[in-house]
Amino acid sequence: MRQVNIQAAALADLAQADAWYEAQFPGLGDELLDEFRLAVAKIAEYPLSFTEIDEGVRRAMLRRFPYHVIYIVEDSSIEVVAALHAHRHSNAWRLRLDR
Repeated sequence: MRQVNIQAAALADLAQADAWYEAQFPGLGDELLDEFRLAVAKIAEYPLSFTEIDEGVRRAMLRRFPYHVIYIVEDSSIEVVAALHAHRHSNAWRLRLDR
């Protein structure tokens, strides 16, 4: 299983989403973070099983929340570059790639 590295921008995405959901209903932000952790665990175990949205870039969707985890599979690791709302930021992850 490859090591998963979560970039600072993806952590910032999560912090913002967590704060918003917590403001809506206490505990909901924690549920979002649990869903994210579950998605990252699945990505680590089966990195190539999720949809390729661009060359070398894949997307895993959270089950209960409208968020995508955008990641890149590298030789020895997986880089999570974004955790974005599915409808608002569909292409924002492109700005985070070093291509």
